[in-house]
Amino acid sequence: MPQQQNKICLIGTPWAEMESQFLTLGLTTLQARQTWDWVYRQGVLSFLSMTTLPLPVRHRLEAMYSLERLSVQQERVSNDGTRKWLFSLPNEANQCDSLASEMSIETVCIPEERRITACLSSQVGCALQCHFCRTGTMPLQQNLTTHALVAQVLHIKDVFQDWPQYRKTRRLTHIVFMGMGEPLLNYAAVREALTLLMDPHGLAFSRHRITVSTSGIVPVLASLARDCRVPLALSLHAPSDVLRSQLMPINEVYPLKDLMQAVRLYPRQSGTVRVTMEYVLLKGVNDRPAEARELRALLRGLPVKVNLLTFNPWAGAPFDPSSEEATLAFAQILAQGGIDCFRRRARGQDILAACGQLRAGTAQMTC
Repeated sequence: MPQQQNKICLIGTPWAEMESQFLTLGLTTLQARQTWDWVYRQGVLSFLSMTTLPLPVRHRLEAMYSLERLSVQQERVSNDGTRKWLFSLPNEANQCDSLASEMSIETVCIPEERRITACLSSQVGCALQCHFCRTGTMPLQQNLTTHALVAQVLHIKDVFQDWPQYRKTRRLTHIVFMGMGEPLLNYAAVREALTLLMDPHGLAFSRHRITVSTSGIVPVLASLARDCRVPLALSLHAPSDVLRSQLMPINEVYPLKDLMQAVRLYPRQSGTVRVTMEYVLLKGVNDRPAEARELRALLRGLPVKVNLLTFNPWAGAPFDPSSEEATLAFAQILAQGGIDCFRRRARGQDILAACGQLRAGTAQMTC
């Protein structure tokens, strides 16, 4: 649990643990529930603002605890309205003091007419090193804590004044774990964060509006389905083991046979409808009619839909985006096989906030 000036931060603390702490202090379950409500339903930044609590209790909590958000190093706004923040991480418990102050992550928010989507990071860097992903050029440095995961959401709600006292109509509606890192390699913290985000007494997001994206950590998929029951997005990007292993080294550990079996089971285990397959089209690599036909055969009979993604380049990127003609031909082949196929519009490319472009660091933010 993060600490600030010898205070314990309550953001991200599970309800049972918070209630236990309050009872140990001689406070009541009701006072713990009132505090929880102020933090996650009202968005207050100070215990002194919690007017349903007696003033001595407020002062006592203010002296012991904090409601610390993440520190913003930089914010950028795209021409299309997409926002990206570079956050520095607090000195988390169990992290090396000499490194923690230097750690940073990027978080993206995508406002649209009828929805606002938060794209959360789950790790600093990534160990999977997918060759089309800019985050993969960073080494994995640490997992994010539940505090850092939830604080990303609270920051976006603060920015959009998405709290009852402001009575704004625009609200954060959707959350995707598609930022930096592999969420299922930080599963304990991600599970706790999902529990808190979906708590009906807290932030109260519908499970149907939260999506977890993974490169395919097969042994954890059943746990995600059972524990969290949220929609799944799978980073697929190739229809064969040979090509997928070239693009995504994780395929050597969890090949397509095992992955597709997990995909077949996930909707039934989780109570969701189908799995979203993410497929970034790389010019001359995985975007030809032959790959489209292979993909159609691979997915036949599975409960899936396919999102075709534009490759979002960066300086020194090893690939190029597919042409419009190749993209349309690829989509048509999938559609002919009865596979629901959608083209996802790239957002935030001009600030390196689109899919596959995140890489923490001030130097990268200013390029």
